[in-house]
Amino acid sequence: MSIKVLFPVMLGAGLVLVTVVWSGHQPARPLPAATPLAAVLPATSKPVVEFPALKTTAPASMVAEAEAAADQTEPAVDKRIAELGVLAMNSDLDSLNLILVSLNDPDPRIRAAALDATIQFHSPKAIPSLQDALALAELPREKVNLQEAIDFLKLPPLALAETKDP
Repeated sequence: MSIKVLFPVMLGAGLVLVTVVWSGHQPARPLPAATPLAAVLPATSKPVVEFPALKTTAPASMVAEAEAAADQTEPAVDKRIAELGVLAMNSDLDSLNLILVSLNDPDPRIRAAALDATIQFHSPKAIPSLQDALALAELPREKVNLQEAIDFLKLPPLALAETKDP
């Protein structure tokens, strides 16, 4: 081997050997012992934040009342949704007004059915009521649906173009 190759190899091996020997001679530092929190805090200190005790379960009577109310309202909600579907097929102003009143119902399922019925009714007279419902809506998806319905009802009616025979 030539000196040009042997010298860098020997120099690298020497550096590795010195590093290993030097790191072996360093005394290992002991880790600091964990200090208990009670030793750090004074005995008279109070907790920074006190949390009140929370009840994790509702009383059985409240649960039973809620379940009974839900059982009673399900058929009423389904009936109201069906009525809105029937009203949407009419073309009189009274039917439209009954549909528009349901846009402010507390039940979101009835509001959604009323919106569908309003779109199906396809009357621009519904736009002010839809705008009022949009101002009161809290759910983002409901706001989007109401705005889309308003935009749809603002579209001009599709006029059939007469085609001329060539």
